[in-house]
Amino acid sequence: MDIPVTIGGQEAGTLLEALNLWIIKQDDPAQYRNWIYNESGLPEFENSDFEISEYDLSAYEVLLYPNPTDGIVRIEGIDEAEVTAYNILGQKVKTEQNTNEIDMSHLSEGVYLLRIKATDGSLHIEKVTVGK
Repeated sequence: MDIPVTIGGQEAGTLLEALNLWIIKQDDPAQYRNWIYNESGLPEFENSDFEISEYDLSAYEVLLYPNPTDGIVRIEGIDEAEVTAYNILGQKVKTEQNTNEIDMSHLSEGVYLLRIKATDGSLHIEKVTVGK
């Protein structure tokens, strides 16, 4: 059941509508991903950035360490990759090119998703926690 929501003085009919209106008002709304309802009626991010169903990930094993971290996360199982970190809102917060590690020391404590695209074309999505 949707309940009307007011965020920043603007009323919206649903929480998803309020979240999407908030995104539009940001300085760089392209950093954010919109919210939608999936087939089950649950909220999820709209966008294919995290879609991995078309890839066969069973042949690839990636290990992140240390996890949790308060600094550099090393990626074992990949020589070089484009590594992009996303926060819980789906915002891109950091990208590193041609590497097998990413420095997360400047990020706030929390859970992040790493999108790791290896030079061989394989795609991996891994969760990492930043905190002490």
